[in-house]
Amino acid sequence: MAALVLSALSYAFQAFNSTAEFDADGDDTIERWDERFAKLKEKLPVNHGVVGYLADFDVEGIESSLADQEAEYILAQYSMAPIVLARSTHYEWIIGNLSHQAYTTWLDSAVGAYEVTDFRDNLYLIHRVEP
Repeated sequence: MAALVLSALSYAFQAFNSTAEFDADGDDTIERWDERFAKLKEKLPVNHGVVGYLADFDVEGIESSLADQEAEYILAQYSMAPIVLARSTHYEWIIGNLSHQAYTTWLDSAVGAYEVTDFRDNLYLIHRVEP
């Protein structure tokens, strides 16, 4: 039990440290993320509820930094509010925050049919049209 608690505390500390740099004076990271997600948010046909979220970390065979992926997930959550993002592809609508390599790897192995809108800058709106 102690190991579990220490592991959770370590993870929380890493996540906090990875986002601490975004609060620096003069840093416009949050504004850039809001701008990056604005067009996708407009095109998403739902304005509340839960949608899926897929990032490099979620694609098998793609290397990524856990701290960076968590920071990006937090920023995406903030930018998409009041929509809630769930790290899962089990939703009709999925936001892909993926490098090109991660996107193609995921798409090659994805089960079901999808319509994908590419918003450039490694951002995709994915619509599951068949389970």
